[in-house]
Amino acid sequence: GAARTCADVCSFFIPAAVYDTVGWVGVAAFGSALAAFYLVVAAPFYLAPQRPLPIEADERKEEHLNVSSSNIQWIDWVLSAAFISTELQWNMLNTAVPATLVHSYGLRASLAGAALGSGSLMACCYLISLPWLPKFFNQPRPTNLLLTYSCMGFSWVVMAAACEFRVLIFLFVLGLWTFLMMANASQVVLIECLTGVLDANGSSRVLGFSEAVGCLVGMAGTYAGTFLCAKSILAPFLFSSATGVVCSVGLCLALGRRRKELQLPRGQAPGSQGSTELQDAGAQESPLLQRSVEGLSAIMIERDVSYIQPELDARPHGRES
Repeated sequence: GAARTCADVCSFFIPAAVYDTVGWVGVAAFGSALAAFYLVVAAPFYLAPQRPLPIEADERKEEHLNVSSSNIQWIDWVLSAAFISTELQWNMLNTAVPATLVHSYGLRASLAGAALGSGSLMACCYLISLPWLPKFFNQPRPTNLLLTYSCMGFSWVVMAAACEFRVLIFLFVLGLWTFLMMANASQVVLIECLTGVLDANGSSRVLGFSEAVGCLVGMAGTYAGTFLCAKSILAPFLFSSATGVVCSVGLCLALGRRRKELQLPRGQAPGSQGSTELQDAGAQESPLLQRSVEGLSAIMIERDVSYIQPELDARPHGRES
């Protein structure tokens, strides 16, 4: 997370400064130079000969592939969808915020890039200093995910209000910084929750799907942000505010339902026949929304119960590596 935010600082500030200095020609030349530099650095890795795995390693890999899919549960795909949602909101922000800072607040492109870059720097500092911050900022999983993900939606509301009422630019930038810090923290926690309960193959399947679809959705968000900005400078913020709130509520209810599924009487082993019967009986007695709310209440009350260990206990083969 910290490494990515450091890269974001450079990507937001340097191209904007180059554009203000020499225009689009300079930006295109700068991008071409970076691409050429990457090819030079990466060429030795791609051209290096591949060493074949020993026979024992191939057999272990085949056994590993056979058991991985059974560990993937529906909640893993929900977390994958939450990751994709962050990519959508992120790319919408990359389009809407610079346009707002330039056209509504009258900033130069380099200053708009500096505002975004400073937000990424704040996110980097936040992630690095997180272990030393007070306990409020270090809640156990998934409480920390619910807090950071909900703050993402709230930050869109702050930016929309600042844009609509033309208040001080500081409030708008504060919403921007909040989103970047919470989005980075959310993605870190999402990856921790997935890799903590899935083996290497399961993680690669779910996270690979998240990255591939996230890139497509993120690209769509970029074009959608441009389209909405052409209609109204406030439109992308209203759309993202609604998206953030809906996704936050959906994630809260999904995690609440999953916690309710894993709640068993003392001494009852997860995954046993008795536990399955109890879960089925509970599902018939209470509506889906009620179970989700009850599970969400349990998450907020039983904060000492983390996300990963109950998931490991409930999965048929546990986490194999």
